Amino acid sequence: MAIARQEVDWTLSPRFLEDKRVAEAITRVRMYRMSSTTDQDLIRQTQAILDYDAGPCVGEIRCPTLVIAGNRDRLVPPEYQRKMADAIPEASFLALEAAHMVLTEAAKDFNRNAMGFLIENGA
Repeated sequence: MAIARQEVDWTLSPRFLEDKRVAEAITRVRMYRMSSTTDQDLIRQTQAILDYDAGPCVGEIRCPTLVIAGNRDRLVPPEYQRKMADAIPEASFLALEAAHMVLTEAAKDFNRNAMGFLIENGA
């Protein structure tokens, strides 16, 4: 429970978690999803995150790209995501009112902007 709660606190903004029922429901879902995850799995996942560097590759992307960030993201701060967008030719950057789990917190805004981008770019 403690790890799931910490993950929720780090990936969602306090504003989103003001409703304690929402916070507890999300924590229960995370606990369920983590129930089959071993300590070694968490260590390997963390090491992979720390070791991975997409920097050398992003400049090779040759299609219109939309980078969407949460402006309250503490795990991957929006300025890092903006730098990634700046490194991709034809990329746009958008920060939404959310933390790391922008798809959960700002689903309507995310979907509206992503769909608009896809339509505008013929996808």
